[in-house]
Amino acid sequence: VVVMDEVGHHVISLLSGHLGGANEWTQSISLAIDADPVITTATDVNGLPAPDVLARHEHLLVDDFQTLINVNSAIV
Repeated sequence: VVVMDEVGHHVISLLSGHLGGANEWTQSISLAIDADPVITTATDVNGLPAPDVLARHEHLLVDDFQTLINVNSAIV
């Protein structure tokens, strides 16, 4: 889910930033309309790799979300 303010200054990744691709859409839309992207996922904010993003790019499925949460927490 991606939202933006009514005048198009900020494009915000609201839900499913990694697995759903909202962070990538936020970046793309922001570039297209010259807006500021707002991405708040911990790995992105800290410039760290996210295993779920890697999995999505490699067309892998995550079937154990608790382990994914634990790995992401360990990285951050």
